[in-house]
Amino acid sequence: MRPRVVCFFNQALQLEKLLPAVLPQFHQGLFSKDTKGSEEAKQRWLDTVKQATTVSRLHLLLEILDSTIIWDLSAENAVCMLEQLDIELFDR
Repeated sequence: MRPRVVCFFNQALQLEKLLPAVLPQFHQGLFSKDTKGSEEAKQRWLDTVKQATTVSRLHLLLEILDSTIIWDLSAENAVCMLEQLDIELFDR
């Protein structure tokens, strides 16, 4: 196998791992646990990742996943909010 092909398959495998890594309460829109058919949508997304034949398609699928995550609830954002609060307290 050529190196580019191997790299592509590695990217697809890594992308497949992302969806299950996101806790259900952090999904919004199509993948939200409150949305009817969300499990089917997630399975369809995973199947499409497995069938992807180009890096462009993988990028599009990554963007779709990114748009379904509530980033405001992420731990990274919580740290930033605490740092901002800390800065505001010291400025007083």
